[in-house]
Amino acid sequence: MFSKRRELFNSRLLEDIKLGRVDEDIIDILLMFNNLEEYYTTSSCSGRISIHKDRVYEDKRKHVVLFKIHEPPKENELTDCLIEMLSDHEFLWIKVSGFIIHVITNHLENAIALAKLVRRCGIKDICIRPIGNNEWLIVLKSPYNLSTPLSIDVIDSQYVNILVKETVKLLRMAKTEIKLFKLCLTELISAMKKLSYYD
Repeated sequence: MFSKRRELFNSRLLEDIKLGRVDEDIIDILLMFNNLEEYYTTSSCSGRISIHKDRVYEDKRKHVVLFKIHEPPKENELTDCLIEMLSDHEFLWIKVSGFIIHVITNHLENAIALAKLVRRCGIKDICIRPIGNNEWLIVLKSPYNLSTPLSIDVIDSQYVNILVKETVKLLRMAKTEIKLFKLCLTELISAMKKLSYYD
């Protein structure tokens, strides 16, 4: 039943928070969603930079993630990391991912209401789809994303420096976006009695 799954995922989230498994800057947002009676969240991320050995558009199960960080690093640290990895691997992918939040509800009307709510906070990349058990998944995504290949044969230090600078800048923008989202969401939720208030 939905209520039991909701209780299970809420308990799991609280345990993961205690163990430090949840990105700190997304905790408040997840708790806000989970405090709404007809919703619960599953695996979510506040944004990160990652370096992959394999092509990021291929099967995720085959990915080899060589490096990942959830906070904007110092540019020289990321540059040194990239150069070192390129000396060991001929081909890499570097990827910036803004936040992604997965929310589940038990009615399509609830999913639509949530989508309308987050759009008031400027979130436009929203996907709603059925997932079985009479439940609906709402995926909220940041627009700040980048994915590009790197090869030791076709790049130079100047290109790496430019790429690193833009990569770190993009993650900083994504982190700013999630802070603004949290502030907006806090104001909207505190101003309403029920999510269905918005039509």
